[in-house]
Amino acid sequence: MALNTSFSPPSIVEVRQSDNNPTEVKQYASKHQIELYLKGNAAGSGMGWTILRPVAFMGNFTPDVRGKGFLSMWEELGDKGLQLISTHDIGVLAAGAFSDPAKYHGRAISLAGDDLTLDQAKKIFKDTVGHEMAENFNAITMAPRHVHNERAMMLKWLKEVGFGAEIEELRKEEPELEDFAKWLKERLCLSSRRVRNVKKERGDF
Repeated sequence: MALNTSFSPPSIVEVRQSDNNPTEVKQYASKHQIELYLKGNAAGSGMGWTILRPVAFMGNFTPDVRGKGFLSMWEELGDKGLQLISTHDIGVLAAGAFSDPAKYHGRAISLAGDDLTLDQAKKIFKDTVGHEMAENFNAITMAPRHVHNERAMMLKWLKEVGFGAEIEELRKEEPELEDFAKWLKERLCLSSRRVRNVKKERGDF
């Protein structure tokens, strides 16, 4: 889709030291090349650019197989925290980049609203939702070998390097940034209530 604008749409995915560190994780290395391409083509063209680098999505926290895989990887990080961001907040910052391009011009902004170990997340979940987080997320379905290889590479990177967003600095700019507890209250719990209401309307229970 062509945009009649001199401002490039925000690019995504946070990688620590992304300006000079492509990493061996394929999806992050590809993003690194996209950033270099964007900056190279914008130079001298008069086109402004902003790069948004979100970390792991809170929306990955789902009851399906993909969500179990996400939690399994999170568990393997042990005492090392995982940075998380709400997709709602990505939208807020992206909208800000379009509505005020002068403020965001030439900036690469790492996006995170929380940094938690899985044990910390479990406590927040229980305190917020009122029951324990499901514990059966180690049951990962069979997947092609390349998927397991990529997962292992990503896990290694998360353990040794990890995301590097400055959460408190970002919160100064966006005070309503969602942490995990707020996301559970305003996104997950709200979504669950909507599902229950739809089921009641349909007479499912």
